[in-house]
Amino acid sequence: MKIIFIGVMLLVTGFASNAEDLLTISSKDKGISAFDFEVKEVTRNNNSSILKIVNFQDRSAAASRWMMCAYTEIAQKRGFSFCAALYDDHSGDEVIVVFPSS
Repeated sequence: MKIIFIGVMLLVTGFASNAEDLLTISSKDKGISAFDFEVKEVTRNNNSSILKIVNFQDRSAAASRWMMCAYTEIAQKRGFSFCAALYDDHSGDEVIVVFPSS
């Protein structure tokens, strides 16, 4: 029982310490009034991030282009030069962004 408790505490502590490093980018904060989207990093790994974008599947072409800029900004803030977004018509509000080395 002690081991389970310690494991849970380590996980919670790890998530809490990483939570402050997660990024959020808002179209409104960037001065865009044509649409209102927020790209929120919910999980971070060494070479990828899982993003939550509410109403992602209903985005316009202009919003989609802005989101590509947001992915690039996240890559740069994390120290990467490249990124690729992975999603499909059934991925809902989650987008996986990976950061390849080349």
